[in-house]
Amino acid sequence: MDTFLTAIYGSRQSVFTSREIALLIGEKSPDNLKSKLSYYVKTGKLVRLRRGLFARDEKYDRNELAVRICTPAYISF
Repeated sequence: MDTFLTAIYGSRQSVFTSREIALLIGEKSPDNLKSKLSYYVKTGKLVRLRRGLFARDEKYDRNELAVRICTPAYISF
């Protein structure tokens, strides 16, 4: 497994923004980041939820996604 997937799957988060992924893997070039994200979405290693939001797999935390979409937010139980 390469360092990209190791960083993503080693994190406790299940939903990531493209900016968070860039920080995790240390990618500074937006073009390189875009091509890496496209490659991993096409190969099924990542799931694109919407523009700029990605999940490790289909079993992502729905509450975490809600907080990422609308911040600041809280989930009441």
